[in-house]
Amino acid sequence: MYFGISGYNILKTTFVDYAFPLIVMMIILFNAYYFIFYIIVKWKDVKEYAVQNEDGSVVVSQFAEGESKETILVNKGIKTFPVPISQVAYFFRNQEDESNYLRTFEREDFFLNLSLEDIQMLLDEKNFFRVNRQMIVNYAACKHYELMEYGKLRLEVIPDFDRPIVISQIKAKIYKDWYDR
Repeated sequence: MYFGISGYNILKTTFVDYAFPLIVMMIILFNAYYFIFYIIVKWKDVKEYAVQNEDGSVVVSQFAEGESKETILVNKGIKTFPVPISQVAYFFRNQEDESNYLRTFEREDFFLNLSLEDIQMLLDEKNFFRVNRQMIVNYAACKHYELMEYGKLRLEVIPDFDRPIVISQIKAKIYKDWYDR
């Protein structure tokens, strides 16, 4: 801009030979430094909260090991308020409106703005288990399970759920280990 205002042709000055390569090199170095710094900071955060499950998969939790959320914000009508996690029987996905809800032990249903994946990251693995793609159950809500064909399990919960809760053959062993404390 300076050269254009002054009436100089930038290509006929020493700027292109000496200053321009130096400026480009400095910009590249600064960007590389901040990119590497960003990667290192993110890597430390991920390592700090990465938890390996019993099945070998790695889940990144928002909380350090031993920590979990005490309440979860729910919506009922136009109101938003916290529900203690200890009062939650299970989280489920409603097939009709494709929304996620939680059900308390008092059989109250509350709408959630979070996906089940996000909810799972907030919860303590000792108390909650993801039985299938539609549901996460509290240990205290598990009444009993029944064996089905091909090694699947049918879970009964308190309070009752309107659809059968089926645990796949793959997750059945993991669930049994989790249930047998």
